[in-house]
Amino acid sequence: MKKIFFLSICLLYIFPSKSTPQNLGREKPITINEGLSQNSALAIIQDRKGFIWIGTKDGLNRYDGIGFQVYRHTLDKNSLVNNHIKCLYQDSGGNIWIGTLDGLSKFNPETEQFTAYQKNDSTDLSGNLITTILEDSFKNIWIGTNSGLNKIINTSNASQREKNKLIGISSGGDPFKTFYNKEITCFYEDNEKNIWVGTRAYGLYRLSRRAKIIKKFPINALHQNGGMINSSSSIT
Repeated sequence: MKKIFFLSICLLYIFPSKSTPQNLGREKPITINEGLSQNSALAIIQDRKGFIWIGTKDGLNRYDGIGFQVYRHTLDKNSLVNNHIKCLYQDSGGNIWIGTLDGLSKFNPETEQFTAYQKNDSTDLSGNLITTILEDSFKNIWIGTNSGLNKIINTSNASQREKNKLIGISSGGDPFKTFYNKEITCFYEDNEKNIWVGTRAYGLYRLSRRAKIIKKFPINALHQNGGMINSSSSIT
C-alpha cells in the first residue's frame, strides 16, 4: 500500500525575511495542493533567514510562509543533482547542502546555483546515496554515504589547492578506509572536536580532531537483539 505523507508546519515559528507569515498560530496542512513538489517530506530545515527547506522524492522546496519555490534536476549542470532528497544541512556560510539518492549538491542561495558531487572516476566520493551531513568547528563538511565516509576540506588554514577538496578512501588514508563499504547513519562533534560516526551494523566510531586516530565502540555481544545489532541511528 502506497503511503502518502502530509507535511504540517506551524506558521507561528516561521519568520522569513521577504514575506509575512499568514494565519499565525494555526497549524496548516501543506501538500501538493498548496505547491509542495511531492507529498513525501523526507528532510526539513529552517535557514538563518527563516525560510523552511523541504526535501521530497521529487525536488527541493523553499517555503516562505505563503508559497513555494521548487528546485529540480534539469539538463543544466548548475541544477540540483537529483530530485530524490535524503537529507539537508545549512553550513555556517549559508550554503544549503542537499544529500540525494544519486549524489550531493551544494546550493548557494545568493547565486541560486548548485555545485554537484557524484561518485565517478574524477571524484573520491564513496557513494552516491547521501545519508547524513555535518559541518565541524573548522568548517569542514563531513559526508556520510551508504558505502563510506568523505570530507570536504574548508578550514581557514587550508591552501588554495586544498580548499574545497573532497577526500575519501584514495586521498584521505586509513581513517576513510576504515569506513569502506559501511553505511554511515549519523554524525556528532563533541566539545573536544572529536567526530563521532554512527554506522548501520558496524557500531560507533570516534575520530580524533585531526581524523587520525579512530576508536570503535561495538555493542556488547550480551546486548545483541535481532539482526541490526551494531547500528546507530542518531547521536546527541
